[in-house]
Amino acid sequence: MAIGQVRYPTAGEATERNSQPIVGSFKKEKIAVVHNGHIPRYRQLMEELGGLFQTETDTEVILQMIARTEGSDLLEKTEKTLSFLAGRQLSAS
Repeated sequence: MAIGQVRYPTAGEATERNSQPIVGSFKKEKIAVVHNGHIPRYRQLMEELGGLFQTETDTEVILQMIARTEGSDLLEKTEKTLSFLAGRQLSAS
């Protein structure tokens, strides 16, 4: 199943490597993330997550968080990640 969009980055330089979708693989599943918004303090999240980031965008933060979140499947991991980020968005207002 897929929903598609190709988009310039919402954060970071407007370069090809920062263009969306950002694609990742987790076990046998693949996910592509497109994000039209801004994650407050996303660079802080990048530092907290550590590891290697392929882009400079807040969209990749979503992808990395999904990969690292505990959950029984990709859907549960995605729901937990989006719930966390929604709470972060509300507290940054």
